[in-house]
Amino acid sequence: MSTGKTRAERMNEMRRAVAILEPRLSEFKAPIAWQLNISCPNVGVRQEEHFDEVIEALKIGSALGIPQMVKFSCYGLDPGMVYEVGNDTNCDGICLSNTIPWDSLPDTKKIGAFGSIVSPLRRRGIDADGGYSGPYLRRLNILFLHLLNSIGFKKPINAGGGITHPYHVVDYARAGASSVFIGTVGTYRPWRVPAITREAYRAFDGE
Repeated sequence: MSTGKTRAERMNEMRRAVAILEPRLSEFKAPIAWQLNISCPNVGVRQEEHFDEVIEALKIGSALGIPQMVKFSCYGLDPGMVYEVGNDTNCDGICLSNTIPWDSLPDTKKIGAFGSIVSPLRRRGIDADGGYSGPYLRRLNILFLHLLNSIGFKKPINAGGGITHPYHVVDYARAGASSVFIGTVGTYRPWRVPAITREAYRAFDGE
Protein backbone atom coordinates (compact mmCIF):
# COMPACT_ATOMS: atom_id res chain seq x y z
CA MET A 1 0.00 0.00 0.00
CA SER A 2 1.47 3.30 -1.05
CA THR A 3 1.61 5.93 1.70
CA GLY A 4 2.42 8.99 -0.41
CA LYS A 5 0.28 12.06 0.15
CA THR A 6 -0.06 12.95 -3.54
CA ARG A 7 -0.55 10.97 -6.72
CA ALA A 8 2.96 11.85 -7.87
CA GLU A 9 4.44 10.61 -4.59
CA ARG A 10 2.46 7.37 -4.77
CA MET A 11 3.53 6.66 -8.34
CA ASN A 12 7.14 7.36 -7.38
CA GLU A 13 6.79 4.86 -4.54
CA MET A 14 5.63 2.31 -7.10
CA ARG A 15 8.62 3.01 -9.34
CA ARG A 16 11.02 2.68 -6.42
CA ALA A 17 9.42 -0.59 -5.33
CA VAL A 18 9.74 -1.96 -8.87
CA ALA A 19 13.39 -0.83 -9.00
CA ILE A 20 14.12 -2.63 -5.72
CA LEU A 21 12.37 -5.87 -6.64
CA GLU A 22 13.24 -6.24 -10.32
CA PRO A 23 16.94 -7.17 -9.92
CA ARG A 24 16.06 -9.72 -7.21
CA LEU A 25 13.37 -11.63 -9.10
CA SER A 26 15.78 -14.36 -10.21
CA GLU A 27 16.53 -15.17 -6.57
CA PHE A 28 12.99 -16.33 -5.77
CA LYS A 29 12.66 -20.11 -5.64
CA ALA A 30 8.92 -20.14 -6.38
CA PRO A 31 6.56 -18.13 -8.58
CA ILE A 32 5.56 -14.79 -7.08
CA ALA A 33 2.88 -12.18 -7.73
CA TRP A 34 2.49 -8.50 -6.94
CA GLN A 35 -0.48 -7.18 -4.95
CA LEU A 36 -1.44 -3.52 -5.20
CA ASN A 37 -3.37 -2.57 -2.08
CA ILE A 38 -5.42 0.58 -2.54
CA SER A 39 -7.71 0.10 0.44
CA CYS A 40 -5.72 0.01 3.69
CA PRO A 41 -7.41 2.32 6.23
CA ASN A 42 -4.27 2.42 8.37
CA VAL A 43 -2.53 4.85 6.02
CA GLY A 44 -5.41 7.32 6.07
CA VAL A 45 -6.29 7.08 2.37
CA ARG A 46 -9.63 5.88 1.02
CA GLN A 47 -9.73 3.71 -2.07
CA GLU A 48 -12.23 5.93 -3.86
CA GLU A 49 -9.49 8.56 -3.91
CA HIS A 50 -7.16 6.12 -5.67
CA PHE A 51 -9.33 4.57 -8.36
CA ASP A 52 -8.11 6.86 -11.09
CA GLU A 53 -4.53 5.84 -10.22
CA VAL A 54 -4.91 2.07 -10.41
CA ILE A 55 -4.38 1.71 -14.16
CA GLU A 56 -1.25 3.85 -14.02
CA ALA A 57 0.08 1.86 -11.07
CA LEU A 58 -0.58 -1.43 -12.91
CA LYS A 59 1.33 -0.13 -15.91
CA ILE A 60 4.32 0.73 -13.72
CA GLY A 61 4.20 -2.68 -12.04
CA SER A 62 3.99 -4.49 -15.37
CA ALA A 63 7.72 -3.86 -15.81
CA LEU A 64 8.28 -6.75 -13.40
CA GLY A 65 6.66 -9.25 -15.75
CA ILE A 66 4.85 -11.03 -12.89
CA PRO A 67 1.10 -11.36 -12.16
CA GLN A 68 -0.53 -8.32 -10.58
CA MET A 69 -3.54 -8.34 -8.31
CA VAL A 70 -5.40 -5.27 -7.00
CA LYS A 71 -6.71 -5.42 -3.43
CA PHE A 72 -10.02 -3.68 -2.72
CA SER A 73 -12.32 -3.16 0.22
CA CYS A 74 -15.90 -4.05 -0.68
CA TYR A 75 -17.38 -1.30 1.48
CA GLY A 76 -18.89 1.42 -0.69
CA LEU A 77 -17.23 -0.09 -3.76
CA ASP A 78 -18.70 0.33 -7.24
CA PRO A 79 -18.72 -3.06 -9.05
CA GLY A 80 -18.50 -1.25 -12.39
CA MET A 81 -15.20 0.36 -11.41
CA VAL A 82 -13.79 -3.01 -10.35
CA TYR A 83 -14.95 -4.44 -13.68
CA GLU A 84 -13.08 -1.67 -15.47
CA VAL A 85 -9.87 -2.40 -13.55
CA GLY A 86 -10.28 -6.11 -14.22
CA ASN A 87 -10.47 -5.45 -17.96
CA ASP A 88 -7.05 -3.79 -17.95
CA THR A 89 -4.46 -6.00 -19.64
CA ASN A 90 -2.03 -5.50 -16.74
CA CYS A 91 -4.51 -6.75 -14.11
CA ASP A 92 -4.39 -10.51 -13.53
CA GLY A 93 -6.98 -10.64 -10.76
CA ILE A 94 -8.37 -8.90 -7.71
CA CYS A 95 -8.27 -9.49 -3.98
CA LEU A 96 -11.42 -8.88 -1.96
CA SER A 97 -11.52 -7.62 0.68
CA ASN A 98 -9.45 -5.47 2.90
CA THR A 99 -11.01 -4.28 6.12
CA ILE A 100 -13.95 -1.93 6.51
CA PRO A 101 -12.74 1.49 7.70
CA TRP A 102 -13.72 1.84 11.35
CA ASP A 103 -15.70 5.02 10.80
CA SER A 104 -17.75 3.24 8.11
CA LEU A 105 -18.77 0.40 10.41
CA PRO A 106 -22.28 0.75 11.93
CA ASP A 107 -22.19 1.53 15.65
CA THR A 108 -24.22 -1.58 16.39
CA LYS A 109 -21.50 -3.71 14.79
CA LYS A 110 -18.75 -1.87 16.70
CA ILE A 111 -20.50 -2.47 20.01
CA GLY A 112 -21.33 -6.07 19.14
CA ALA A 113 -17.75 -6.91 18.23
CA PHE A 114 -15.78 -4.73 20.65
CA GLY A 115 -18.23 -3.39 23.23
CA SER A 116 -17.53 0.22 22.30
CA ILE A 117 -17.86 2.69 19.46
CA VAL A 118 -14.25 3.73 20.09
CA SER A 119 -11.69 1.95 17.92
CA PRO A 120 -9.60 -0.69 19.74
CA LEU A 121 -6.53 1.07 18.37
CA ARG A 122 -7.61 4.36 19.91
CA ARG A 123 -8.20 2.61 23.24
CA ARG A 124 -4.61 1.40 23.10
CA GLY A 125 -3.29 4.91 22.55
CA ILE A 126 -2.70 4.62 18.80
CA ASP A 127 -3.61 7.71 16.79
CA ALA A 128 -5.58 5.81 14.12
CA ASP A 129 -8.93 4.08 13.86
CA GLY A 130 -7.86 1.17 11.66
CA GLY A 131 -10.43 -1.16 10.18
CA TYR A 132 -12.69 -4.11 10.91
CA SER A 133 -12.61 -7.68 9.64
CA GLY A 134 -15.12 -10.24 10.82
CA PRO A 135 -18.53 -11.79 10.16
CA TYR A 136 -20.08 -8.53 8.95
CA LEU A 137 -17.29 -8.14 6.39
CA ARG A 138 -17.83 -11.70 5.17
CA ARG A 139 -21.49 -10.99 4.44
CA LEU A 140 -20.62 -7.81 2.54
CA ASN A 141 -17.94 -9.60 0.54
CA ILE A 142 -20.24 -12.40 -0.50
CA LEU A 143 -22.89 -9.92 -1.61
CA PHE A 144 -20.27 -8.02 -3.61
CA LEU A 145 -19.04 -11.24 -5.25
CA HIS A 146 -22.58 -11.93 -6.46
CA LEU A 147 -22.74 -8.39 -7.87
CA LEU A 148 -19.44 -8.85 -9.73
CA ASN A 149 -20.64 -12.13 -11.21
CA SER A 150 -23.91 -10.54 -12.29
CA ILE A 151 -22.03 -8.02 -14.47
CA GLY A 152 -19.76 -10.65 -16.00
CA PHE A 153 -16.48 -10.16 -14.14
CA LYS A 154 -14.09 -12.87 -15.41
CA LYS A 155 -10.71 -12.36 -13.75
CA PRO A 156 -9.68 -14.52 -10.76
CA ILE A 157 -10.87 -13.29 -7.36
CA ASN A 158 -8.96 -14.09 -4.17
CA ALA A 159 -11.45 -13.43 -1.36
CA GLY A 160 -11.45 -13.47 2.41
CA GLY A 161 -12.62 -11.79 5.56
CA GLY A 162 -14.46 -13.35 8.46
CA ILE A 163 -13.52 -16.95 7.57
CA THR A 164 -13.63 -18.88 10.83
CA HIS A 165 -15.22 -22.19 9.76
CA PRO A 166 -14.81 -24.53 6.77
CA TYR A 167 -18.36 -23.80 5.61
CA HIS A 168 -17.41 -20.15 5.16
CA VAL A 169 -15.05 -21.29 2.40
CA VAL A 170 -18.01 -22.94 0.68
CA ASP A 171 -19.99 -19.70 0.95
CA TYR A 172 -17.19 -17.79 -0.77
CA ALA A 173 -16.76 -20.42 -3.48
CA ARG A 174 -20.48 -20.46 -4.27
CA ALA A 175 -20.50 -16.66 -4.49
CA GLY A 176 -17.81 -16.74 -7.18
CA ALA A 177 -14.42 -16.56 -5.46
CA SER A 178 -11.54 -18.31 -7.24
CA SER A 179 -9.56 -18.80 -4.01
CA VAL A 180 -9.68 -17.66 -0.39
CA PHE A 181 -7.29 -16.30 2.19
CA ILE A 182 -7.47 -16.43 5.98
CA GLY A 183 -6.02 -14.23 8.67
CA THR A 184 -7.52 -13.74 12.12
CA VAL A 185 -8.59 -17.35 12.55
CA GLY A 186 -4.94 -18.35 12.43
CA THR A 187 -4.37 -16.37 15.62
CA TYR A 188 -7.60 -16.86 17.54
CA ARG A 189 -8.73 -20.32 16.37
CA PRO A 190 -5.57 -21.92 14.93
CA TRP A 191 -6.94 -25.44 15.45
CA ARG A 192 -9.54 -24.74 12.76
CA VAL A 193 -6.98 -23.87 10.08
CA PRO A 194 -6.34 -27.47 8.88
CA ALA A 195 -10.06 -28.11 8.32
CA ILE A 196 -10.47 -24.75 6.56
CA THR A 197 -7.49 -25.54 4.35
CA ARG A 198 -8.87 -28.98 3.45
CA GLU A 199 -12.25 -27.49 2.60
CA ALA A 200 -10.61 -24.84 0.43
CA TYR A 201 -8.67 -27.55 -1.42
CA ARG A 202 -11.95 -29.36 -2.14
CA ALA A 203 -13.95 -26.23 -2.95
CA PHE A 204 -11.45 -25.03 -5.53
CA ASP A 205 -10.66 -28.42 -7.09
CA GLY A 206 -7.22 -28.69 -5.55
CA GLU A 207 -5.92 -25.51 -7.18
